[in-house]
Amino acid sequence: MAETKENKYAIHEAAREGRIQVVDSLLSANPKLASLVDQDERLPIHWACAFNHLDIVKLLTSTRSFDPDAQDGSGWTPLAIAASLKDNSGEEIIELLLSKEADAKIPTNSGATALHFAVSKDTVQAWGFRQDKGQARTIAIAQSRGGWQRSNCETVTPAQKSYQCD
Repeated sequence: MAETKENKYAIHEAAREGRIQVVDSLLSANPKLASLVDQDERLPIHWACAFNHLDIVKLLTSTRSFDPDAQDGSGWTPLAIAASLKDNSGEEIIELLLSKEADAKIPTNSGATALHFAVSKDTVQAWGFRQDKGQARTIAIAQSRGGWQRSNCETVTPAQKSYQCD
């Protein structure tokens, strides 16, 4: 019996729709489903982040195969997706992904990063310019629920949690 497209991507559908019991059951039966790429080149974690299903994101981040920096076909990471959600609705997912060592500086195929999306949705604070060796470089300060995330390379002002971004 051939596997239908619906059955093959049932975990993706369940992750989109917020059906945690289905996701849990599918993962219990086959843990490798967490790393199954669908026809949109997305993993279940991408869909759970896009629809802001924190409990499913928690479940998927606890799997052995979880990669916090997995990119979909357009280069979006789970963190970039969560950072792009409106009205700070992805804040708890952002916090969780950052605690799992997600990299805020990975660019999508269009060159934008999770930090760009977060700034555009007002989920982090970023401001300022600093002259360094004759070149203007942005200094970004990212804050999520009181926790600070280093967005790039080197510390500029450790006491203020500022970082030099290239």
